[in-house]
Amino acid sequence: MAPSETSLLDRMRRSRKWPPHWPIQWKLAAVSSGITFVILVAFGLAVGQITTNQLRDNYAADTEAKVKELAAEIREKDLITPAYFGDEAVLNNLLASVNGSADITSLANGIRYRPPNSHDLGAPTSPGISNSDGWQVATAVVTQSRNEPYALGLVRYGRPMDRLDASIGRIWISILAGTLGATLLAALGGVILSRRAMRPVSTLTSAAGQIARTRDPDITLAEPEGDDEVAELTRTFNDMLRELSIARSEREQSLVRQREFVADASHELRTPMTSVLANLELLDTSLRRPGSGNGDREFEIESVESALRSSERMTRLVADLQLI
Repeated sequence: MAPSETSLLDRMRRSRKWPPHWPIQWKLAAVSSGITFVILVAFGLAVGQITTNQLRDNYAADTEAKVKELAAEIREKDLITPAYFGDEAVLNNLLASVNGSADITSLANGIRYRPPNSHDLGAPTSPGISNSDGWQVATAVVTQSRNEPYALGLVRYGRPMDRLDASIGRIWISILAGTLGATLLAALGGVILSRRAMRPVSTLTSAAGQIARTRDPDITLAEPEGDDEVAELTRTFNDMLRELSIARSEREQSLVRQREFVADASHELRTPMTSVLANLELLDTSLRRPGSGNGDREFEIESVESALRSSERMTRLVADLQLI
């Protein structure tokens, strides 16, 4: 595969046009409409084939019934004899009155008669149904009488197959239109149902986004009416928010108590530390005054300075503790 084709395929997969990146409601609609389409296609093919075969059988049966009716009428009116045809005017009117084309052939001399301007059905064939040049032709034997099955001739009746083909075409078009229409309705119904089903999930997503923006877990979703998986998810989400709110309140209370404790401790430590620091400063001043103290003056001064440094360090620690 060429690099350009690979990059194009990768871009399509990363885009929302690729089915794995579709929203769930589109996927549900696509699945429902796809399944409906497959079922309707299979059902339509079966129904169409059965209906087509039935139409062909009925068409052939009607053609055969009509040629038998012509044969009976010709026999009853004595329009054919072993040697010649009867009243040709009556015979012409009878053959020309059919919805299609008809002719008759004498078995005695092979003479064939058909009305003027009628379709030529071709050479006579054996009795039964046959197709010739887009026409369905039925052939029947004309006997001398009902009680004397002596064959006098062959009468044929033909109808164009385009009528049957047109009917079959309309049936398949109707099946196709019904299949496509039902598939579109299934897709529309799938979108509507999936939107209703995913509405609580959208609410959950919106609530989660609001919590992420405001950091406020005190949001509560409406209690669902149903008892399905989405309702269970909503209840679990509410329980989670409730526990988060409780944990946040407990943490805030703990911080408040901690600050109060630190403030009290700082206050309690600051007063004695201030007093100690003041006394040490006075002592340091007095020790540094000329004429005071004894031979350990330097040691006392060093001790006082160390105490002052420690007091100052404790004062800074108390100040830092108060800032917590």
